[in-house]
Amino acid sequence: MKLELRNWVFKAGAKKIVHPQINEVFPVYWDPIYLEKWCNFVKAFGEKYDDDPNVEFIQIGRTGWFGEMILGRTWKSGDIVGIREEWLNAGFTKDAYVEAYKKVLDAYIEDFQNKSVSIMLGNPMGDYDVKVEIVDYAVSYTHLTLPTN
Repeated sequence: MKLELRNWVFKAGAKKIVHPQINEVFPVYWDPIYLEKWCNFVKAFGEKYDDDPNVEFIQIGRTGWFGEMILGRTWKSGDIVGIREEWLNAGFTKDAYVEAYKKVLDAYIEDFQNKSVSIMLGNPMGDYDVKVEIVDYAVSYTHLTLPTN
């Protein structure tokens, strides 16, 4: 998603990180303003597409790079380029990320009652426990699809 499409979130006061090597902008996923705006978007998206027969499933997005839970690195020209310190300076903790992800997951589940909802898993900042905690939380939802790998 290009910066132009997200400026309204940042103008509202959501925190962001700018990757210095590739000039890509990331929202701080646990920022309360970002969470409010993203969950409002999910609600509007659900109102439009939850009953649409042309939509088979919904994949949770905007919780990390590529829709996965990847933070602190990105891919450019075959190289892994790190921005770990920027995420830590923005307040990354396991608890902050997990709580933010739960809010986003709850929004998708609430707003897509008639669709299967899928999540892509990763290890934010290399922390495997984050994924485990989110999966443990997510398994209570009956129309959630978890990856098999």
